[in-house]
Amino acid sequence: MEAVNAEGATFFPGASGEQIVLSGVAWGLMKTGARLLIGKKVLLEVTYLKGPCKKQDPNFPSPEAKARISPTKFPDSARVLAKVLKPGRISRGDRVLVFEHPDGPQKLLIQH
Repeated sequence: MEAVNAEGATFFPGASGEQIVLSGVAWGLMKTGARLLIGKKVLLEVTYLKGPCKKQDPNFPSPEAKARISPTKFPDSARVLAKVLKPGRISRGDRVLVFEHPDGPQKLLIQH
């Protein structure tokens, strides 16, 4: 969000329907099938990298500029959709662990 805003966008938490905003996580790891453990209990699985839509137009200086969050052009800046595998409560500052696809090795990719 900060990197896109530095290029002229005006995003804020929730502007695109976000329910969770993460920082400090290598966004390139957010691939379909990756799992995130947030805090002690919440487990999410990335299901989709979401491209921009008309609802994002007000957040960009021009409609063409929203390509900045396109998963095909800038996959490290795309919005991510995930399904909840284990629900629970999370709080600001909770630890985030990112794991590879569940069909592959379950090694830790990053800890924030």
